[in-house]
Amino acid sequence: MPSAPRGKKAQKYYVKQQREEIYDYDSRPDSITSLLIENGPGTLIITITLSIIYIITMILSENIFITDIEVVYPFVHLNENILEGEVWRLITSIFIHGSIFHLGGNLLFLLIFGWRFEELAGTKMFFLAFFLTGLGGNLATLSIELIGTFPNPSLGASGAIQGLLGASVAKMYFDHKYGRGGLAALSIMVIFFIFTIGAQTNFLAHFGGLITGVIFSYILHKRNK
Repeated sequence: MPSAPRGKKAQKYYVKQQREEIYDYDSRPDSITSLLIENGPGTLIITITLSIIYIITMILSENIFITDIEVVYPFVHLNENILEGEVWRLITSIFIHGSIFHLGGNLLFLLIFGWRFEELAGTKMFFLAFFLTGLGGNLATLSIELIGTFPNPSLGASGAIQGLLGASVAKMYFDHKYGRGGLAALSIMVIFFIFTIGAQTNFLAHFGGLITGVIFSYILHKRNK
């Protein structure tokens, strides 16, 4: 067993050791915000954006808990209006939420799924996946007009978040990293479905977002292969 250093060597050794310990301590993120800034800046930006938009609609609605539909009417998803040319609703509706509980639930799952996908694919791919899966969910909602009608306004980032979940699980599968993380993601997906069950839930947007996310990761995998 080697003996401990003595004299000046010991002093230099322990000073060096202390510096390394201080560096290691300072380099450790001390909050979820620090972790997001370092590993998930895209997730943080979307989280802040959704929160700011809700605060604006809350002020205009003069209600903390519920969004006044008249305030956000020009921006929500309405099939009839989109087919008449108001195509911006396919994107703007992703950023509008009906209540503080609607927003809170979506932000919770965004932090889980979005952060994971951003770690796997990078920030640029995260942003692209968020917008494409959100759009995919809204296009799925629009497609119902081919067989019937969907008169109710649809809003929220649930389709995009479901898409990020699908993209994350698919990427882990394609990259052969489908272990405990993949099983955990599937478990959370079930929880997400249960959490969002309700009369006002747009399951078409969820399904469309999920499928778009899986396709997105497949294309990403083929491109990088």
